[in-house]
Amino acid sequence: MFPVSDRVFATMVTTVRRMSTGKSSDTYADIFLARQEHVRKVCNSQGRIVPDTLINSTITDRMIIEPEHFIVYCPVEKVASTFWKRTLYTMMSNGRNTSPYDSGKTEKNGVQIYQTFRKRSTGLNIRELKSTAESLLVVRDPYVKLFSGYVDKLFHPNYLFWKVYGERIKRDIRKYDNPNSGLVCGNDITFSEYVRYIIFAIHDGIHLNSHFTSITKHCDPCVTKYTYISKIETLKPDFKYIMNRWNQKHHLNISIQDWETEGALQITRLHIKLSFTTLEKFGRICNMRKYLFLQRTWRFLQISGIVSKHYPLPFIDDVLTAEFVTEDNFVQAVENIIKKQPSWDIVHKQRREALIEAYQSLNEDELMGLREYVLTDCQYFDYNDKPTALFSRNQTDSGNETSDSYKYFDMF
Repeated sequence: MFPVSDRVFATMVTTVRRMSTGKSSDTYADIFLARQEHVRKVCNSQGRIVPDTLINSTITDRMIIEPEHFIVYCPVEKVASTFWKRTLYTMMSNGRNTSPYDSGKTEKNGVQIYQTFRKRSTGLNIRELKSTAESLLVVRDPYVKLFSGYVDKLFHPNYLFWKVYGERIKRDIRKYDNPNSGLVCGNDITFSEYVRYIIFAIHDGIHLNSHFTSITKHCDPCVTKYTYISKIETLKPDFKYIMNRWNQKHHLNISIQDWETEGALQITRLHIKLSFTTLEKFGRICNMRKYLFLQRTWRFLQISGIVSKHYPLPFIDDVLTAEFVTEDNFVQAVENIIKKQPSWDIVHKQRREALIEAYQSLNEDELMGLREYVLTDCQYFDYNDKPTALFSRNQTDSGNETSDSYKYFDMF
């Protein structure tokens, strides 16, 4: 993860330590108040006034409503949206699940987008929601968000994005106009090409998929009063504080015992399934052998900080042996590694190594064009719009240098 850049970081560290000792967990509220105040000042500087209540706020049709406990959540793709949706489903499960990572089916009935809630509700219910609900927005360093979108949708096997965005990038960035030039499947898009396309699309007013768009485009913080502005960089303490309040208020018992392992297992199963589905349906169209699909998935797990970069792709010696590997085989192999890895802290550093490697591949024009794109999110949510680790060409991020020459994006 990219480091937290809150101006209240020092206070946050102290508060988190107090939370861990049980001395003064309630002071964590100061962090959320500071985030609200920062947003308010930025909005005011632009002549915009943040509503003081949810009643006076804009609730867009795409926002998610948990109506039993009156939670309004504005989801943003690549900003823990799956995790928080599962949390709301868990709240609606009537005690059947006690963690967002519970393996059983989550109860989705009742959790609705606001458009559906509004159509099914009376005016009285809507007024009650707005007068009593708590609201949540989760944000993330925009440079990391864009990188995550690339890794998840274009680097990892995902035919729908390869087909749509891969082909667009080949056409608009590589200038592949000849129908026989390899435009069939955009499975080899580099991070630099992806960034150039983002800049090209913004300047030309081309619609981008929601996984690649800014946070403020999804959830304008100047028109909605958010009870909680959470950050992925502090997901664990934020979740603990918010969930403790919701547990007490609504008599729930929701918690997470093993964040790293449970989250890693969920991501592993989801993406291996996606990789095998993409292989089955579109492997021939993309002209990729199964071995390459498995390699790409394995590298994705290393970039995501789930599998150590020192573990080679298991039980696969060559292209022929890869043909006999099943989805279950692959999942089991990763699960075995996850359970025996000595330190999550070490493996998690791979996320930052891969992030820096990707941004070091960009030239100055690409970096400055991207900076212009992320500037608004950086201003509203207090992130550095020109982080040295990503913009400097002469270092590998002091204090986080890799101990070897391992490359995460050497596959094309």
